[in-house]
Amino acid sequence: MPLTAGHHPAYSAPPGPAEAFPLPSLVQKTKAIQNRKEKKEDIWKHFILLYIIKPMGKVSEKEIQELTRQFPSALGYLTTIHLIERDKGFAGNTLLANRLGVSKPASNQAMGRLKKLKLAEQDPYGAIYLTEKGKDFASVVLKRHYLIEHLLISKLGYPWEKSDEEAQRIQTNLSQEFTNYLFQYFGKPQTCPHGNPFPGSRREKVLLKAPRLTKAFAETEIELLRITEEGEAVDGLLLFCRSHDLMPGKQLFVKEVSEHGVSVEVNGSTKLIPESIAKHLCFKELGKRKKQKEE
Repeated sequence: MPLTAGHHPAYSAPPGPAEAFPLPSLVQKTKAIQNRKEKKEDIWKHFILLYIIKPMGKVSEKEIQELTRQFPSALGYLTTIHLIERDKGFAGNTLLANRLGVSKPASNQAMGRLKKLKLAEQDPYGAIYLTEKGKDFASVVLKRHYLIEHLLISKLGYPWEKSDEEAQRIQTNLSQEFTNYLFQYFGKPQTCPHGNPFPGSRREKVLLKAPRLTKAFAETEIELLRITEEGEAVDGLLLFCRSHDLMPGKQLFVKEVSEHGVSVEVNGSTKLIPESIAKHLCFKELGKRKKQKEE
């Protein structure tokens, strides 16, 4: 006698044709679509984190804090060495001391500590280079510095010529999370407001190779690209540039180049840029000015 539902408690009647393969409800379909969408978003977020945000810093927050605890002025030395090295090929102890405003013995002592930490090296001729780890630390601080400048100028209305000095006071206290946020918020900028390139940016090599204004030819149209980091440290230079509208992106006409400086036409008037300032301004040539046809 065949078993039925009444004969065995575990028995249940087989599903009918309509129940065998029930069609998903509208709610189930919606949930499935939402899950697929969320999965795609998770993949995209992972991609951004891995390939866009993570490259902003190869050292951890903990490493930065530990280095600052061991050697409070280390990040300042590393960043300055990096800036000199990428502009001139290597750093020297005298130039490093002058740039930081410290004595040569103090700079020598700092170099000894950086070498022990395997963050810098010095060859027999005195040339200073950063190790890869040293460059990683310097790059993180430099990116923070540039992003703070963008924040100060574009969002807080802070004077363009004062942002560099103020950013130096804040840069080591910025978290990596906020650094990444600012980088995305400002559209992944390639340069600081003064035209200097972010480490590893696609424009870095081009901007660093750009000639100084003292090398320009007379009767030439040019565009200012950047003010060197060394120039930013020159007292009064940024204020002079801002006052005379000599900022990155500005197009000028070079009238004359002499030992006294560079005479340019800007905003319809002629100005003399002293040699001490012109040597810190980098440009690209746009071509010779076309002469107007005489009527």
